[in-house]
Amino acid sequence: MDTAHNVRSDSEATGRNPPVLLPAPPGTRKQPAIKPVRQKRTAACKACRTRKIRCNGGIPTCDRCAASNTTCQYIETEAREARRRYKELRDRRSAHEELLELLTTLSDTDSFEVIRRLKAGDDVQRLLNQAKDGDLLMQISLVPETRRRYDLPYVASMPESILNQDNHYLNSVVFQTSFNTPEASRKALTHGAQQSEYHSMYLMPYHAAEMVDPLLDVSVSGWTSVISDNELLRHLLGAYFVHQHPRFFPFHKDIFLRDMGGRRARFCSPLLVNAVLAAGAQCCHSISKRNRFWHPQNLAYRFTAEANRLWDLACLGESKLTTIQAATILNRVMNLNGLDRIGYAYLERSLAMAHDLQIFGSQADEATKMQKVRLVTAWSLFNWQVVSSYYFFRPPFLNRPPEIPLPDPMAHSPWYGELWLLYPADAAPTVISYGCDFKERSALRVIMNEIARHLYTKSGRHRDLSLDRFLGFRSRLENWFSDLPEALTPDKIALPSQFELHLEYHSTVSQLFQLQVDNNTRQRTSLASLLTKTPEDLVASANLSLETLLRLYYIRHSYDSHNGMIVYFSILVGNMAIEALSRARNGTSQVAVDEKVLRQTLILCARGLESQGQSYHLANLAFRAFQDRVDPTDLQVLQSYCKPRDLDAEQDSIAQHSYSHWPLPIIKLNEDPKSATLDTLLEEYRHLELEDESDMSIDGRSTGE
Repeated sequence: MDTAHNVRSDSEATGRNPPVLLPAPPGTRKQPAIKPVRQKRTAACKACRTRKIRCNGGIPTCDRCAASNTTCQYIETEAREARRRYKELRDRRSAHEELLELLTTLSDTDSFEVIRRLKAGDDVQRLLNQAKDGDLLMQISLVPETRRRYDLPYVASMPESILNQDNHYLNSVVFQTSFNTPEASRKALTHGAQQSEYHSMYLMPYHAAEMVDPLLDVSVSGWTSVISDNELLRHLLGAYFVHQHPRFFPFHKDIFLRDMGGRRARFCSPLLVNAVLAAGAQCCHSISKRNRFWHPQNLAYRFTAEANRLWDLACLGESKLTTIQAATILNRVMNLNGLDRIGYAYLERSLAMAHDLQIFGSQADEATKMQKVRLVTAWSLFNWQVVSSYYFFRPPFLNRPPEIPLPDPMAHSPWYGELWLLYPADAAPTVISYGCDFKERSALRVIMNEIARHLYTKSGRHRDLSLDRFLGFRSRLENWFSDLPEALTPDKIALPSQFELHLEYHSTVSQLFQLQVDNNTRQRTSLASLLTKTPEDLVASANLSLETLLRLYYIRHSYDSHNGMIVYFSILVGNMAIEALSRARNGTSQVAVDEKVLRQTLILCARGLESQGQSYHLANLAFRAFQDRVDPTDLQVLQSYCKPRDLDAEQDSIAQHSYSHWPLPIIKLNEDPKSATLDTLLEEYRHLELEDESDMSIDGRSTGE
């Protein structure tokens, strides 16, 4: 204390501060030397040991061996050997764990093939690499896969009742390639991939192919303000053209894409592009939770919202072909979201615009391209209004089809345009013409339009069809089926849209003649005397074809790809199985039934609803209504095979987002559709759920809980 005080006092006395110490100039102080780290030297290699010279331990070759071009080998120490073996065991365990995880995600067919290869001594890592690089079965097969791609649920084999000599589809290429004999399989293996007599579309699922049309290489971002990623936008366009356009055909694809690429607004518009992208987002597998259209982050929601904004503006202007085309697409999008009551306005407005442009009448002195677009739009809108009337138990909006018929696709195939698909391992794309499908679908819809016109009324009541009407419809339907072009005959169909066309035909026949099965009047007796088959036989034959087609569709393609009509056919055929099981249990069945086969049908149809529910909301709503009709015993079995992942978590949301007047095909054509509409069935389910909750609360109070 005293010393510090004295120093402070001396400083104050002199009036000067103590000097500041500065750093020493560089180089005046010697830095301490850093000792180099001694490099650890490994053991000498065998060559250096033999020659007794110093080895620098270089890996993989030491300097001495490199200079003398001698093979350099090291003796493995115990520590190094232990580390190596530990690493091998760790990698081996990781590969086995990855293989187990892979087996849980593969189909039954792929899983059995992996196990077979393991038993044969194949390396685990090699199998994993093949699975990662591509389709496992395609990698390890010598020829394109000719066996069935997907196994039927519950009972893997095709039911004996379907293996009937009168079944149209037993001689089909899809059936033959799906249920090949061992001899045929061995014969195919020996011929090699290039000599296979079957095309890839008969051997691979449709969703394995991708669109490679050169017209798709366009800039899309200038037509929408939702996103600017051209690669993603082209991917959505491709998904739409592959999964929706072939069965819908609302516009001419080639003309649309050429105008899009050329920035021309005559046959392309921002409204139409956003509507197409909204539909494409529904069927794009890379978009998760694409079925939840009510989420603002959902791409389909965003494109639909933008299309609706542009639609409101378009309705203020003049009628345009692109506006009509966009309206039919938006109507379909709304229907698949369970909002057909809202989407109905698009149809009404598009029909008004069509009449304003007179596209259903004759066209004089039009440019070739304009005439083509007008004709495609007219027939597409006519077909769509048939769907919106026939399947909704309503009279059609149009009594007659367009005056100008579609050209013969066999003579004018380029008129319709083409779809270019590339299947895995194919060197060249597969070119599929739209012509035959569009032409024959339109011809069938003309007959369905006539049925709806004579059967339904605006008041909701149905009319009885006269005997002449029945005979006329039967003759027209049979002629349509027998006159199908070769590519659409039962033995040649392969694509989902072709399966759907045949399903629609057989469902129309089944429902039409079911009216006569339940008819106990003199007309039924007169009809039976004029036919070679009874109405019961006609219905049974049509139902057999429906069950066969649904199974073949699933075996070749599965139900994973977007198809808006799978919901209808799944409920139609599934309800037949429900009623047959009920009759078998009640002892009222007039024919012997196999309950295993009926359960297989039930599970297969439920799987169709489950799979389609990943793409659009209507399938989830329909699956909820469908489950409520299934017997509890069968429901327990069904839910062990398929159950939508988000069904329980979003039951309230599912019930709230439904504005649908669509009658489920659980009633006959002459019954009241109001009792079977989706909204009615879901409302009944909500009431039952509330009653169950009320009963549970009463039981809880009575037991003192």
